[in-house]
Amino acid sequence: MTNYILRRLWQGVISIMLLLTLVFFLSRTTGNPLDLLVPIDATPETIANISRQNGLDKPLIVQYLYYIGNLFTGDMGTSIRYRQPVWDLFKDAFPNSLRLVIPSFISAIVIGIPLGVLAATSRLRIARRLLAAVGVVGMATPLFWLAILLIFLFSVKLGVLPSSQMGGIDHYVMPVAAMTMFIMAGLLRLTRSSILDAMDSEYVKLARLKGLSENRVIWKHALRNSLTAAVAFLGVLLSLLLTGSTVIETVFAWPGTGRLTYDALVSRDYPLVQGIVLITAIFIILVNLVVDILHAYLEPRIRL
Repeated sequence: MTNYILRRLWQGVISIMLLLTLVFFLSRTTGNPLDLLVPIDATPETIANISRQNGLDKPLIVQYLYYIGNLFTGDMGTSIRYRQPVWDLFKDAFPNSLRLVIPSFISAIVIGIPLGVLAATSRLRIARRLLAAVGVVGMATPLFWLAILLIFLFSVKLGVLPSSQMGGIDHYVMPVAAMTMFIMAGLLRLTRSSILDAMDSEYVKLARLKGLSENRVIWKHALRNSLTAAVAFLGVLLSLLLTGSTVIETVFAWPGTGRLTYDALVSRDYPLVQGIVLITAIFIILVNLVVDILHAYLEPRIRL
């Protein structure tokens, strides 16, 4: 197990370095960063001074080596737009994203998994079809359209909920509902298909032959072995949402990491983009590692 974890961490470090290299050089292809730092009426002397202060007068490869070297000291650079360290900006925005993602995630798990089981095992044909349709519609519905529709219904027409910004509990209802619907639909479909496969397996037939009740066969034996795909889905999705639920936070003007990412991209704030990419990559690698360990627990045939 220890060797496996160390090997995965080493692979993760290589992946992060390749990703950082790609993002560093691609972000420079969008234009000269110096254009964002100097005022329009700046004199050549002012431009030269700013270029020298930010290390932009050096060759690109030297700038890259400086950037990697600073990362090892914990310095991810300073945002061009906000004039603050990248880590400080991310640290301020991250708790706001947590306030949306955690309730959405818990709601989606509590609702999505039982509905997925019912969609696969219900004796009512109409219930199975209805739940399957909910999964398809939920996955096919664009998240931004759903968010705008909620704002139109509950803020514009009915006037019962605020349309944007972070505030009291009523400000959480629509963004959490939209995010829950998106996660829940995917979880429902994954659980349904996994349960359908599991119900035809030999161990489920053996459990039935032993005389176990149908509910015990489904909820204890079939569901546990069907959760591996759902765990992988939730793991990757959680890391992506925590570091950038961009659509929801932009539509609802929520000051989280997703909104921060959007602003960084629009304003070509390349130090901030690089910092968010780095943190996102670390999140995804760590979450994937945890997911692999959970796989081994849920599926004993897996050998790490």
